[in-house]
Amino acid sequence: MALESKSHTPVVGQPSVTDARETVRPATVEELSRIITEAVETKRTVLTVGGGTRLFAAGKKFDLAVDTTALTNGFRHTPADMTATVPAGMRFAEAQERLSQKGQWIPLHPPDRGDSSIGGVIAADRWGPRRHRYGTAKDWVIATTIVNGEGNIVRAGANVVKNVSGYDLNKLYIGSRGTLGIITDLSFKLSPLPAMRTTFRACFSTAGEALTTANEIHRAPLEPEALLMAKGRWTAPRAKHWWLLIELAGSEESVKAQAKTLSSLLEKSTANRWNEASQDDAAFYWRTASLGNDETAPIFATAEISFPKSYTEKLVSWLVEISPGASAKFLPFRGVAIVEVSQEMDRSLLIDEAVRIGGGIEFDGREITSPHDRWPIEPASLSIMKKLKSALDPSDIFAPGTYVGGI
Repeated sequence: MALESKSHTPVVGQPSVTDARETVRPATVEELSRIITEAVETKRTVLTVGGGTRLFAAGKKFDLAVDTTALTNGFRHTPADMTATVPAGMRFAEAQERLSQKGQWIPLHPPDRGDSSIGGVIAADRWGPRRHRYGTAKDWVIATTIVNGEGNIVRAGANVVKNVSGYDLNKLYIGSRGTLGIITDLSFKLSPLPAMRTTFRACFSTAGEALTTANEIHRAPLEPEALLMAKGRWTAPRAKHWWLLIELAGSEESVKAQAKTLSSLLEKSTANRWNEASQDDAAFYWRTASLGNDETAPIFATAEISFPKSYTEKLVSWLVEISPGASAKFLPFRGVAIVEVSQEMDRSLLIDEAVRIGGGIEFDGREITSPHDRWPIEPASLSIMKKLKSALDPSDIFAPGTYVGGI
């Protein structure tokens, strides 16, 4: 079955990406609204596709895949207010490039190779090492426009930095994985681009030594933009030790003063070696820390673990004990970690430990094909999430059965 051609143009060849029966690529929000209205009337299920870098279809075949990459009109940047509205189909890297021309940026750091759409980054709530200072999308998104489960174009939030009127509904769509509607544009508060950045890298024999130094850095008069503790595939190829990556950013005067303090601290630490990296080396280190190095064999899956920050030391020690050779990276002062999961590893150990410390866990990998396998710990808010899904998507057309708890 095909929707009426007057409403959209089918995209030939793309259904293999999502195994959908039909793929469409609307060029305007109004066209998208008509497509969703028809999907509701004909009871068709819909999967939203942006850059396709974090797509999870849970092994299901959908009636319609909606490719948002043509929704790139409507970019608006107001430098004086330090806000911008970005169309959902625009590549995140392109948005950052445009904003940088006025010395501003969206201070998020998703791990990708430049292909992720802005809508996909926010729908998956992706983050990277700079989460240490800047947090996640919930700290920067101020307004969202979506096409909801009735085909209506709905805007939540406002294009102002301080907005306290009513419920902040736009936060619902961050991390919703396309289950509540299709994001068409997002408004952000922005941050000035730092005048200078520099990266320090330090190697330690044990996780305990690296964490001790990380704590000393955290207590020092420093304001790192990123502070990452990593081992294995997220460090240099074939590296066996634990590394700290520290990025300082700000004015030239501030960075130079902080670099002097950090150098003194690392000199007195138990680091086997450390250095202030060149610009090219720093770019390589952070790219590897985000994506993993290409010389490492493909992995079965990764586990993203969230946990109370007070449990960082215990979780690091526990992980080293049960799987000393596993690759891992921690943002120790944000309570998040990503751990390599081999095919032989007993995933229940990770799940049980996350439950024990009151955390959460998400598995990601080609062999992870069901919501229960991906999100094995159901959140306490699941019943509320299901009510929101019913209210915003009453016909249950948006990616049904692909999210936590089978939402």
